[in-house]
Amino acid sequence: MEFTTKAESLIAAKEVKELYYQPQQIRKPEQLDQWNDSLRPYGMDLNGCVKWCLEQLQSRKDQESSPIFDELTSEWIDFKFNDPNKSLRPDTLRQIRSFGNMIGRDFKDHHIKEVGRQHVDSVLSKKTKANWSKIYRKNYLRYLRSFMRWCLNHRQLIDKDPTQGLQITLDIKEVDVLTISEVEKVCRTILDPIHAEIRPFLAIGLFSGIRSKELSKLTWNDVDLDHEHIVVSSEISKTRKGRLVPILPVLKDWIRTVDPSQPLIPSNFRSLLRKLKEHCPESLRQNVRRHSFATYYLSQFKSCAELAEIMGNSETIIRSHYVRMMCKRDADRFWKMTPEYLGLSDQ
Repeated sequence: MEFTTKAESLIAAKEVKELYYQPQQIRKPEQLDQWNDSLRPYGMDLNGCVKWCLEQLQSRKDQESSPIFDELTSEWIDFKFNDPNKSLRPDTLRQIRSFGNMIGRDFKDHHIKEVGRQHVDSVLSKKTKANWSKIYRKNYLRYLRSFMRWCLNHRQLIDKDPTQGLQITLDIKEVDVLTISEVEKVCRTILDPIHAEIRPFLAIGLFSGIRSKELSKLTWNDVDLDHEHIVVSSEISKTRKGRLVPILPVLKDWIRTVDPSQPLIPSNFRSLLRKLKEHCPESLRQNVRRHSFATYYLSQFKSCAELAEIMGNSETIIRSHYVRMMCKRDADRFWKMTPEYLGLSDQ
């Protein structure tokens, strides 16, 4: 549309205004003032409110476009299994798969960016109501945190780890320790020829404190009687740190009663344990041999630092678990509990 004079353009503008202008659609200044007054107690004005709403809408859009949990947990599990920079133990990989799949189910329909602390607290609360033990919930949280940090640092999908600062504190229970009469029963039982094959496992566990899982991977090549130590290599150590465990005199006497031509851990190991359990169930209580060694060692030799080195633990753990009142007579007797002291030997 072209105009030859200014007057013509003004007339046309007036016609357009009358055609399209609807006064009721324009907010009056006093209404805008009223909205600003309503927003003022919240520390915001109309411009700020619009900006905030747009940010919320964008945030919701980002959340809904982010990956969902069960897709990401599957990717995380694959990453852990195939990470060229970190070789994990088979047991650890099984735990990652188990807890990873569980996390994926627990947060199944959630997008990763919409999950916050409230969601995590809700899931952990359900685990508590389902009577999950503290140690199981602690492990669940550990793997959930590992997954979230992978999303944060590796995939860069989130800005903050929602598990940060969350802790599940375990109750410190007094460890299970064999009484000196139970120690004697264990020793007399494994001297019976029917338990000769399992004797090295029990004797080394009781008089060296090596973890059962570490011990189950040892061979006689790791036992050096000449230099009086057992090599727990980094490949089998729970902490991935190798250590030399001393062969103390009582253990040396026990090792001399076994046939070194036979495997340290026989192929029928589990059936031998079942047979032993029938005669001496005390010997197979969870971690009881390791805990007994540590308690009697600290009572006799007093050094937390030395014991921590032998056990592959921190001094803090040693002090919290194994410092207890122990009769000196019982501690003395423990370290004398050789086959010769018992007056028994099948050799």
